[in-house]
Amino acid sequence: MIVYRDVDEVPYRKDSYLTIGTFDGIHLGHKKIIQTLVWNAQQKRCRSVVVTFYPHPQTVVRTKEVPIALLTPVDEKIVLLESLGPDVVLILPFSQELARLKPEIFVSEILVSKIGVQKFIIGYNHAFGQGRKGSEKLLRELGSQFDFSVDVVSPVKVGNEPVSSTRIRHYLLDGNVHRANLLLGRNYTVEGIVKKGKNIGEKFGFPTANIDVIGENKLVPKDGVYAVIVYIKGKMFQGMANIGYKPTVDGSSWNVEIHIHNFSDDLYNEKLRVEFIDRIRDEKRFDSIDALISQIKKDREKSIELLSKNL
Repeated sequence: MIVYRDVDEVPYRKDSYLTIGTFDGIHLGHKKIIQTLVWNAQQKRCRSVVVTFYPHPQTVVRTKEVPIALLTPVDEKIVLLESLGPDVVLILPFSQELARLKPEIFVSEILVSKIGVQKFIIGYNHAFGQGRKGSEKLLRELGSQFDFSVDVVSPVKVGNEPVSSTRIRHYLLDGNVHRANLLLGRNYTVEGIVKKGKNIGEKFGFPTANIDVIGENKLVPKDGVYAVIVYIKGKMFQGMANIGYKPTVDGSSWNVEIHIHNFSDDLYNEKLRVEFIDRIRDEKRFDSIDALISQIKKDREKSIELLSKNL
């Protein structure tokens, strides 16, 4: 897979099968679109091209001061896209100028003229361009003009629920990582670099690694305690994550801290990949340290139980 960050760098090829979208999360719906793209292109010995954006379009066009929380910041998105096998990923710089571009101009002057398009593969509710006026109908009209065809991929549902990035964000912000994982088709993941902490957990017999989360505007699930899988240098460990303010012992600063079961090595400056499996409880303030320690022991047993059901 070749990654480009400027459309002028992409070699022109008319025999390109192309899809376009924000693809935040690379969830089950996104996977179906991209796998369909890759398979169809391979059958015709054509080039498969995924066009996506950075920054996320909503961070540019929305008026709210709080930035949209991202499921997959750009570097994480690239890794997930590579696993799906497209030949080319183009990360278009998204700007107010691009947002104002009429969809007809975007297709004709950027996608058709500079990349080349033989076939579009799009999702069932695809929309793009100024005011999201670019639709399947418009693409088919442009296809007649510029000699490309359009295939539409049907929606993906889990149970009766359509898969979408918005739904997944809502589940994670509500702490329902189990449901979010079902819609993603994988475990939701946060990566971070271990930083110096206050070693409070170690004094209680439960050492923790405090991490600085990697990724601009990366969404971290709702505050609370979770059963997690932790990867360190490619090795897998079971553990717990506590997200929040530790109100019983600190309460002044927000942290993501990880306790790895039966592990005591120094992890300072190490990169951890944390996969969220299920939620154990809300964060709460306990009346005493002894009560906190007793609860942490229960959390540990619950995390082991939850992980045993999911591994």
